[in-house]
Amino acid sequence: HLNLVINVLFFISGAILVYFFWRYVSNAMDMNRKILRIMNNLFTALLVPTILLCLVNLFYPLYFSVDENGFYQRGDHWLLSQLYLLIGITIFIAGITVSKAPRRDKLVVSSFVAIPLINQFLTIDTFGLSTQYAATLVSIVLIYGVVFADREKRIVAKENELAVGTKIQASMMPSEFPAFPDRKDFDIYASMHPAREVGGDFYDFFLIDDDHLALVIADVSDKGVPAALFMMASKILLRNHAMSGMSPKDILEKTNNQICSNNREEMFVTVWLGIADLKEGKITAANAGHEYPVIKEPDGKFALLKDKHGFVLGGMAGVKYKEYEIPLKKGTKLFLYTDGISEATSENKELFGNDRMVDALNHNENANVQKVLGEMDNAVAAFVENEPQFDDQTMLCFEYLGEGETV
Repeated sequence: HLNLVINVLFFISGAILVYFFWRYVSNAMDMNRKILRIMNNLFTALLVPTILLCLVNLFYPLYFSVDENGFYQRGDHWLLSQLYLLIGITIFIAGITVSKAPRRDKLVVSSFVAIPLINQFLTIDTFGLSTQYAATLVSIVLIYGVVFADREKRIVAKENELAVGTKIQASMMPSEFPAFPDRKDFDIYASMHPAREVGGDFYDFFLIDDDHLALVIADVSDKGVPAALFMMASKILLRNHAMSGMSPKDILEKTNNQICSNNREEMFVTVWLGIADLKEGKITAANAGHEYPVIKEPDGKFALLKDKHGFVLGGMAGVKYKEYEIPLKKGTKLFLYTDGISEATSENKELFGNDRMVDALNHNENANVQKVLGEMDNAVAAFVENEPQFDDQTMLCFEYLGEGETV
């Protein structure tokens, strides 16, 4: 009876091993999600009846029998016990065929089929407990050593790169507030929350002279250290051209041409840039493919300003940009952001969107600039809940308080 129970468990464990090994190795095979879902469903649907048929042997010798002396004997339907394994091998080979994984990984993972089959051939006349699954475990160890261990090293290296990128990114942006404690004619606050996969978001603000304040928010296309370095170079170019007294359109055109002249990584950056004339009460701005700014008039609500977009910086040399003006009255607010805000994603895969963003701004439209950003943080966090975010969330809020004297 003990031999009967042991062999039933042996057959069940074989089916479970095939199932879980497929789930284990399919993660490394880089397959189309739809195809992978079909294969997973097929494996799962067949596992339950396979286990039930194995249990039948406790009462009826379907796959094998144990004689009165306790010896194992194959039954007439023994080949049926190999059906799940054969189906598993078929799905496995099909999965490797459609996989986009490197050839080396495909060959190593194929040992899951090759080593047990070789073992099965060599022990074809051996009855009782087989070494087939021991051979399968040898294959699993080989695959882990070559494919998964190497993959984990790449993941660790990538995480280290992202950490370095985050430090570069944070070190390049103004972080002390109030930024201009001696100025009574405007207030400004900005924040950036890095995502799991750090990108190249950045903001900047600086006085060109006593009467002109530059405002910049931007988003680099790539992630990690390359994006952080590209961000740093773009930020420096924009600032240098602004400090030389250029207009927003000229700043973008000059920066774009310089980036395009040496852009081997083929990155690009979206930029909204405005220069506030604090004496005259206006912002002159230009947009290089960035998100729409949001404006609040003193007696009104926050609303999107659907300005005309130019092409991104770094995409093509010789692009021309257009300027427009935003009149400033005492109490006018300007809210700038990157798509990490509008495209924040909930657990239901729904985007936060511009409408929710504007509604959140209008929840307390008279709040000061720091509180505006704090309430937006809370609104986004409540929307996404525990869903991980893969894009930086960067914001800047500027409020014009009217022409005033410095202290």
